[in-house]
Amino acid sequence: MGKLLFFDIDGTLWDAHSRIPESTVRAIRQARAEGHLAFINSGRSRGYIRAPYLFDIGFDGVVSGDGTMIELPGPGAKICDRLFTRNRVCSYYEMPPELTRKTIALLKQHRFCTILEGRDHLYVDREEFGDDPYICHISEDMGDDLLPMTGGSLPVTTKFSCDLRHAVAPEEALRIIEEDFVAIRHNDLVIEFVPKGYSKATGIQDVCRLLGASPSDTVAFGDGANDVPMLEYAGIGVAMGDGNPLAHPAADYVTAPLWEDGIEKALRHLSLIP
Repeated sequence: MGKLLFFDIDGTLWDAHSRIPESTVRAIRQARAEGHLAFINSGRSRGYIRAPYLFDIGFDGVVSGDGTMIELPGPGAKICDRLFTRNRVCSYYEMPPELTRKTIALLKQHRFCTILEGRDHLYVDREEFGDDPYICHISEDMGDDLLPMTGGSLPVTTKFSCDLRHAVAPEEALRIIEEDFVAIRHNDLVIEFVPKGYSKATGIQDVCRLLGASPSDTVAFGDGANDVPMLEYAGIGVAMGDGNPLAHPAADYVTAPLWEDGIEKALRHLSLIP
């Protein structure tokens, strides 16, 4: 077994318009041909990782929801864009119903605009966001798998993200939420909440345990605040040159920007591809 390579999606594999550089596709395929294993390691929950052309690159597993779900292929199968039965789910965290109810009530009380993220669905009350272009984009991507957060059956969720644009007394709510979740601030308004005990780093740790590999033989590629744990944990952490400056100090190497062949240049710099 060669190195285990873990790739964030947004800002690392693809840009804000979900476009993947051809050099990235070529480099990952070449790395796998050299005997290395490639894994997606995303903050997105599995319900929101579904683009067929992303999976067509070729991956040996998926870590999703900031480490809350580990997915490896079944015997004789490959990782595909939908779960079906061909992919083996090795671990999965689901928020307990009472915690889900308590959290939704608190978020509503403090007017947090919220997206709940689950294994198969995303949940959002669209009226909270108005005509927000990101919610329109999610709606186009998810179709019938984007469900209301309230008013129906209890959401089945692993984590959630909030926009604080209309929040009332947010610090009071955050003190309560952070009893159960780690808050990852992406900017002044957007916060991602991950269950305590989970991160992209624990995802790498779990994959290593399942495959009998050493963390020292891992390489992580990321660009954002939620990538910091895996950049610090991996044997080698690689930050994208055009990523969040918070990620750079956590990395062992800062590569070129995404559209300047950053992934390919990093793999070559590390002698993982010729």
